[in-house]
Amino acid sequence: MGLFRKPLTELNLPRLKMLAQDATIRDAINFFVDKKVGAVGISNESGVIGGILSERDLVLRLEPEQFRSFDQILVSSIMTKKVFSVSQDKLLVDALDLMARMEFRHLPIKVSESEYRMISARDILDLLIEHYRPVCEKLGTLTEWETQIGHVHEEDYVFHGQKDTLQTGSFLFAAMKEVGGSDMLRVDQNLPVHELWAAMRASHLPVCAVVNWSTILCGIITERDLIHKVFTQEESALEWPILKIMTPNPHSMLLKHHLVYALNNMATFRYRNILVVDEDRFPIKITELIDFLKFFRFVLREVNFEAE
Repeated sequence: MGLFRKPLTELNLPRLKMLAQDATIRDAINFFVDKKVGAVGISNESGVIGGILSERDLVLRLEPEQFRSFDQILVSSIMTKKVFSVSQDKLLVDALDLMARMEFRHLPIKVSESEYRMISARDILDLLIEHYRPVCEKLGTLTEWETQIGHVHEEDYVFHGQKDTLQTGSFLFAAMKEVGGSDMLRVDQNLPVHELWAAMRASHLPVCAVVNWSTILCGIITERDLIHKVFTQEESALEWPILKIMTPNPHSMLLKHHLVYALNNMATFRYRNILVVDEDRFPIKITELIDFLKFFRFVLREVNFEAE
């Protein structure tokens, strides 16, 4: 239980990176790509944080028609203006609870009026894997599987004959179906980028599976792919077929596979989403980092281990 009661001050969290409110979308894109971050703070006239801008905001709050205006549009026009944060004297469980409830992938940690740290869903995943390293190393990653091979979770999450899920880490043997996720956005590999972008905005799903012949999984595209591979290019990139920017042959999992495999895969290969497919490898669901935080929160509540 020590992991979840760990004070945020004991974590080596990075400073919240900041952009000025008069920075343009082009400035933000370059900053995200250069710093490889998923969210930044936006400072107001007083130099105090006045908003948050994420990769998701860039994809879902902008339209393809605005591409040529990235040098004129200010980040303040699409940022999230209401900033949620927790103070640094709180515990990891407090940050996890708020992030899961509000579906935040990033959460500012307030040190003072002018200084913030940042904790991400990725940070929590890495901390959890380190804490339960014996369990995680016992199974490793899952990159190849056949439908007839096991990998089925054990009833009641029994691990070494014990059912205390926090001490043993046996909750990591839950099936992916218990973690949940979002309905899958599926697009054909020959669709032009601008239509993909529009589909992401319409569905509010910043991750999609790329399929061939409407059935065969051949790739995955995330909001980071759009930002790093398209938004940094000329406007003509919007006409590219999406197969040009997709990550081909992505790893996938079945609903019955252990949660621990998903965590190990995300930690080892540094991706942020798990494609869940059926036994014919047809993509049916996307499980994001925030879905794992929600599941961890559920586990904590089940054993009456809640934020204070």
